[in-house]
Amino acid sequence: MDKPHLLALIVATLEHDLDVLTRAAQTAYEAATAEENIAENKYDTLGLEASYLATGQARRSAEIRQALVIYQQLLLRDYDP
Repeated sequence: MDKPHLLALIVATLEHDLDVLTRAAQTAYEAATAEENIAENKYDTLGLEASYLATGQARRSAEIRQALVIYQQLLLRDYDP
């Protein structure tokens, strides 16, 4: 497998992961802010758990976005064997 092909696979995988995670984070955010998920008592934690999930997914999305930029700017070099 050559370097450009491998780099293209990495970038494609990161783009796919970013797309999936962005949609999941949006869904979790909507669940966290939905009116029907407002806590009715101290044991009703669905909205709180969804907000934790949305926060974690947003952080992971930022990490993937950063990695994607790095790989997209990566310059491949040829090395003599």
